[in-house]
Amino acid sequence: MRLAEQPVQQGNSAHAASFPLPTTRVPQDIESPEAFFQRVYSRHRGIIDENLQRALWNAKVLVAGAGSVGSFHAFALARLGVRHLVLTDPERYEVSNLARQAGATLPTLGRWKADAVAERVLEINPHAMLTVEREGVDASNVERLLDGVDVIVDSIEFYEFEARRALFAAAERRGIPLVTAAPVGFGINMLVFRPGGMAFEEYFDFASCRSRTECLLNFALGLSPALNGFRDLDLSKVSASGATNAPSLALAASIASGVVATTVLRLLQDPEQVPAAPNYVAFNARSCEVTRGRLRWGNRSPLQRLRRRVLASRLGK
Repeated sequence: MRLAEQPVQQGNSAHAASFPLPTTRVPQDIESPEAFFQRVYSRHRGIIDENLQRALWNAKVLVAGAGSVGSFHAFALARLGVRHLVLTDPERYEVSNLARQAGATLPTLGRWKADAVAERVLEINPHAMLTVEREGVDASNVERLLDGVDVIVDSIEFYEFEARRALFAAAERRGIPLVTAAPVGFGINMLVFRPGGMAFEEYFDFASCRSRTECLLNFALGLSPALNGFRDLDLSKVSASGATNAPSLALAASIASGVVATTVLRLLQDPEQVPAAPNYVAFNARSCEVTRGRLRWGNRSPLQRLRRRVLASRLGK
């Protein structure tokens, strides 16, 4: 065996300047990228044909956020065969992350989340080509981070509203499809934004918001239009403003990662066949319910505005 090369690019920020990588020993029969590709993904044959597997291998995916759901996304995409990943997160792992975040372990406590996830990805695929940004995504770096990206996976913390708006706006300008899947309770709520679908700002009707809190309410409501995603939540434990962290389960994030990785595959194969916003889908593992719908006017519909008032009252806002 030989030591693997470590093909990782770092963000331009000071926080990314000293990113350490583990030394990984690679068996001789998978030393080359092509040998790795043929040997490791052979079990996908019969489900994913080689042309699509090759497309996954050559694709570049931005995973914006490496925390609760983002770490699950990164590992699922790496095991699916995506070689080029851009990983971002501005936080370090804490004890409270151990129950919910795939990258959180005792050895990673106190470490940058993006670093820890990148190391695990390289342990899955030592030939992975990674870009790591410890400052997360914001208006100052989003254009650079999106260079060459084929698909975006939104894993940004729910309350980081300004970062999410910057990411979605840049994705729309560049025509890059974006998947967002929120783990809520025992399930997920997913939306896809791509050329030909409704724009992010229009779907969530942020123009009608008079405050940041109202924008967050609109975001939550647009993710779960019928409020079905909130059935498992004790809303007294949820803050509309971000004063307290929202409750979450690792099992929901795990479900989201499988659905999102499959959606990334579909977007690379035939994006026009992937329903885009205002279409939405939700799945609750506890009740085994799948909800699909089309919110024709987004949050601008009278029913959605009524639901926003109901949600706001239940949150005490």
